[in-house]
Amino acid sequence: MVLMHTYVPETHEGKGIAGSMAKFVLEYAKNSNLKLIVYCPYVAAYLKRHPEYNELVDENYRKA
Repeated sequence: MVLMHTYVPETHEGKGIAGSMAKFVLEYAKNSNLKLIVYCPYVAAYLKRHPEYNELVDENYRKA
């Protein structure tokens, strides 16, 4: 699964929506045994704060 971009309209920023979306997609990938390619800066930052999901990232596409 490729994660390209997380978008929340300005009127809804700061309400935890992006974090909820990130957690939902990471749990979906985990439960579906999918590997991830992460281009989305928000999800990349989320993964740094939640290393329990790092095993989902495809090693061939992991950025340093």
